[in-house]
Amino acid sequence: MTKYYSFIRREIYELNVSKKQLNRRSLKQIIHLFKPLNLILYLIVTMCFIAALIIMILYWVSLVDLFWVFIPLLIICLLAMLADSLPEKNLFHERERNAEIHQEKALLAEYLENVKQIFDKYDLNNEGICLLKKECEERINKNKSKNSLFQNKIIDIITIAPIAAVISIAADANRSPNINAIVITIALGLMFLGIIKILTPLQGIWHNTHKDQCLLDTLNDLEYTNHKNKKE
Repeated sequence: MTKYYSFIRREIYELNVSKKQLNRRSLKQIIHLFKPLNLILYLIVTMCFIAALIIMILYWVSLVDLFWVFIPLLIICLLAMLADSLPEKNLFHERERNAEIHQEKALLAEYLENVKQIFDKYDLNNEGICLLKKECEERINKNKSKNSLFQNKIIDIITIAPIAAVISIAADANRSPNINAIVITIALGLMFLGIIKILTPLQGIWHNTHKDQCLLDTLNDLEYTNHKNKKE
């Protein structure tokens, strides 16, 4: 990582975390913004998380019984897919949502103006911004490739082990399937995959990947804004 890149990334990240965003809504805002369907989905997701924690506490000594923890987690994934597939008019009150979007646009415009001041401070022209973005993308892609390598190995364990067991059973009719061993193998693979998913953001913090992503998002927003201004 070049020093120049490090200086600019630090200032933009500090600017990003210090600005007021609507990332966290208060309970009052949630009640006014969300429609009953959205509140019901959030309630079910919360109950599923609690159920998953209870199962982990009660059955942590038995990997076979611990496999049941994936049922509430599966429900959460299905509800997340459902929420993403629904239009916002089914989840949010239109007037409150439009007011929130208007405020977000105003904050983004103010933020990008401050970013331009940072670029002017370091005498960055269009060519320099392209070099900055190139280095940023290289760092992010390098970190993603490392994480993908570990995840692919875990997925291989989850898929190949049960398939190999079924093939060996089919080849020898006298053998009875060891269901417990297959379940334990899948459960361990899914647990390791879950652990990797949880540790991935922490690894990103360790390598400051979240700062790189913040910089890349900012550069992309700036490109969209510049493109819009040119058309106007």
